[in-house]
Amino acid sequence: MVNRQSDESRRKSYEEMKRVLQTGMHMCIYPEGTRNRTSAPLKPFYNGAFKLAVETGHAILPAILFNTKNVLPPGKFFYGWPGKLEVHFLRPLSPMGLSAEALKERVFNTMSEYYQTHVGTSTP
Repeated sequence: MVNRQSDESRRKSYEEMKRVLQTGMHMCIYPEGTRNRTSAPLKPFYNGAFKLAVETGHAILPAILFNTKNVLPPGKFFYGWPGKLEVHFLRPLSPMGLSAEALKERVFNTMSEYYQTHVGTSTP
């Protein structure tokens, strides 16, 4: 876990993620940083994943979890109600030639557009 209030914690986490990617491993990063308890389909993204992708040249494989608001309802003390989650993997997005901010915007827009076209078939 990263202590977002600590520059040192964020730096150590970032360096460790770079080391992991250099070994050929992959990782899952949630750019929103936490569960989305809002009515919006996506929360604003943090910068780290996109800075990491640009710096290392690794593509981003966006994924959207559908039906989370039913299985993990916001405002409930206990969550994890019985239900079925769907994971939709989108096409990989290369960071080549992009700034971290431009990549972040591209990923956000890609995910948002995909969500809008699937809103009737699944529910994030």
